[in-house]
Amino acid sequence: QKDRDLEIAAKIGQSLLEQNKELQQRTEFLEESLAKSSEEMVQMKHELDRKAELLRVYCHYDDDGFIRETIDDSLKKRLEKTRLENLQLKRDVFSMKKEMEVANRARSETI
Repeated sequence: QKDRDLEIAAKIGQSLLEQNKELQQRTEFLEESLAKSSEEMVQMKHELDRKAELLRVYCHYDDDGFIRETIDDSLKKRLEKTRLENLQLKRDVFSMKKEMEVANRARSETI
């Protein structure tokens, strides 16, 4: 009986040693995977930060490389210039209409 108990205890001990070894291997694998994932995450965060900065810079510039604020100012100036030109053209049209009316009256009076 004693030999049998020793044999069972030895088998249980051996089984526990094997389980312990498997658990250690699994723990090492998981730790390596975690370290690798952490490293990849740091690299991805760095890349994301870099891309976000590029996006901020890109949004600050237009397609031709000009700063958007400068373009906005330039467009505002061009818009104001166009508006003033439009007003002048309307005045010119009004003036020409008046001249045509005067010319038509003068022509009607001569006929």
